[in-house]
Amino acid sequence: ILILLMAICICTLYGCNKGENSINTEENETQKKVEKTNRIQKEYELPEEYKPIHWIEEKDDNSINAVEIAKIIEKASASAITIHPRTRAQGYTGKANWNIIKEVKENVNIPVIGNGDIKSCYDAKKMLEETNCDAIMIGRSLLGNPWIIKETIDYLEKNKEPKEIPFSEKIKMIKKHLDLLIKYKNEKTALLEIRSHIAWYLKGEKNSKEVKEMICKATSKEEVLKIITNYEQNYKKCGII
Repeated sequence: ILILLMAICICTLYGCNKGENSINTEENETQKKVEKTNRIQKEYELPEEYKPIHWIEEKDDNSINAVEIAKIIEKASASAITIHPRTRAQGYTGKANWNIIKEVKENVNIPVIGNGDIKSCYDAKKMLEETNCDAIMIGRSLLGNPWIIKETIDYLEKNKEPKEIPFSEKIKMIKKHLDLLIKYKNEKTALLEIRSHIAWYLKGEKNSKEVKEMICKATSKEEVLKIITNYEQNYKKCGII
């Protein structure tokens, strides 16, 4: 079972509007996009599993033609197709229509990757069963919860139920996340980006609002670590962990 992170994929957006473009024009444009992303894959010598994954986007409920566009993408020699079954009009609202994933899977021969509303290992299993897709892609649910990947693998492969993540583990992950941001970017950028991630990690935790405000004012790695360490120690004093 393959689980993909959105961050490692090369994605191309397709505006699939039946009334605005002829199918020939759509096919020509799709061919160009697939060829472009295939060139990127070859240029950077990405491994086979990182070949371009093409993304289908629908404008609204009246212009859903994902199956037709998926066939065009397949014909253009794409390696796989990712389906996020929300329309552009929906944005991040409403529910993802998994039936679209199922329909595409039934009509193409290349791997189909499902995405949308996978908030737990249970959702992952449900999508695989309902759509018969080849893999799943987890996006926003990773924010503040990178453990969902291992939880999903363990549940799908070993039927192992997930456990609540201890507060101390969240603190360790925040520190590790900050170190990695600094390693692969720089401290200035890391201090800005870690703010939103810490907000996700500490979502729902007691007295976290003040901590988040202090983090936003921090100007160094040491200052961030001091704030987080003090927060953890206060938790211990209160007997919460």
